[in-house]
Amino acid sequence: KGVAYVEYPSPGCRLIGFITGNFVDPQTGKGTTSIFIPTSPNPMTGFVVLMDDEKVFASDMTLEEAGKMILSAGLVAPESFTGGSNHSEDNDNKLRKSPSEL
Repeated sequence: KGVAYVEYPSPGCRLIGFITGNFVDPQTGKGTTSIFIPTSPNPMTGFVVLMDDEKVFASDMTLEEAGKMILSAGLVAPESFTGGSNHSEDNDNKLRKSPSEL
């Protein structure tokens, strides 16, 4: 049904998932989305999470782009991800340091 991001397992950590269904949770009455979270680099395994609709973020990635990103363990990103203004040499230097050096 589409590609989405979910903050899981903690806030600030986003995972790519595939929307597999939408329904109203009979216990809470809230709109709920079921999402398959594939594991990388073998997307044949993964897990399903049920999340409140407001905690699911739409992605403009196609199923093919998301699949390539997952299969490549993040090495192959959609064209829209490259050359962003948030990428800088300073960020590269931070990535090379251990957390205690930041």
